[in-house]
Amino acid sequence: LGNLEQLRRLNLSDNSLSGPIPPELGNLDQLQELFLSRNSLSGPIPPELGNLEQLRRLNLSDNSLSDSIPPELGNLGQLKELFLSQNSLSGSIPPELGNLAQLQWLVLSRNSLSGAIPPELGKLSRLKQLYLSGNTLTGQLPRSLMQLDSLETFHFGDQSLCAPADDEFQMWLNSISDHSGPTCTETALHFASDVPDQSFPRTLPITPLILPEAQGGISPVTYALTPSLPAGLVYDSSTRTISGAPTMVTSSPIPYTFKATDSTGETDSLVFGIEVFSPVASEKEELPESFLVHGNYPNPFQESTQLVVDLPWSATLNVEVFDVTGRRVLSPPPVNLTAGWSRSIRLEGAALPSGLYLYRIRANSPVGIQRLTGRFLRVW
Repeated sequence: LGNLEQLRRLNLSDNSLSGPIPPELGNLDQLQELFLSRNSLSGPIPPELGNLEQLRRLNLSDNSLSDSIPPELGNLGQLKELFLSQNSLSGSIPPELGNLAQLQWLVLSRNSLSGAIPPELGKLSRLKQLYLSGNTLTGQLPRSLMQLDSLETFHFGDQSLCAPADDEFQMWLNSISDHSGPTCTETALHFASDVPDQSFPRTLPITPLILPEAQGGISPVTYALTPSLPAGLVYDSSTRTISGAPTMVTSSPIPYTFKATDSTGETDSLVFGIEVFSPVASEKEELPESFLVHGNYPNPFQESTQLVVDLPWSATLNVEVFDVTGRRVLSPPPVNLTAGWSRSIRLEGAALPSGLYLYRIRANSPVGIQRLTGRFLRVW
């Protein structure tokens, strides 16, 4: 069928066709109407359909099409009708659909589309019919939709999507003769609990600190923590978690701001302090009695790790790293350390392949040469 160069209309609806849509249909550069609805077609929508510059009507509804909507459909500058409902399409609505300046019908209902509505849909000035219901879309309707002066039908219910509750947006929505979908609740975004000030010992892994989830607001809610954490600590915004092992002592507690922002831009913040102290000064008043290695943190590691030792005397330490065959693979420069508890040696291991390694620490001490051994795991 992809060889029918003069074909203008292809209607194969209401059959029992199965399998994927052939990408060769994108060669039909004279095609104006393509109807494949109510079949059993599967697989992704071929991005090659975006080559059909003369296409005015595209109906792929009532099939088993999957994956995301190809952004290449935004190239169909003459398209007036786009029907993709009742499939298994996933992912977000591509903002490129906002380029369809001639579009009058956009039907995306009854799929598994997710994320927020792209504000670019507000550029579809000729749009009359908009169906988004029955997906897994989230957040508030973008205010750019208020530019759709020609809209006659708008359905967006049956998902976590809602309309702003302010009078201006509601007046626009009520001007549409046929519309359905919920209005957002007006519970303000807020944190229900505080974060106590935190105090962590240097070089030791901390118990992961999960920061609280904000209440209310309009999803999705994003989180940020500022300023940067002390060296050795990391923040994961997806889980709101601080973890790691701090490597530097802070001179005083550092104030941190934990900020939540919802889809409307509403924010709430918490402020708490983080202090990193030396376990030598606060917990140990006497020097260690023996040369001892505590292992390395983190273990396993990806980029670098810290070897932690107790030193009863000041010493020059040499570290050698061996693979499981006994071959020496890393020998950093010697390190001079003063006597004390939990002294650390930083190892840069990013160049090592993943696997198990052995290490040997040699200390040139007042009582002669002493050696300690251990092992660690490097992962990608």
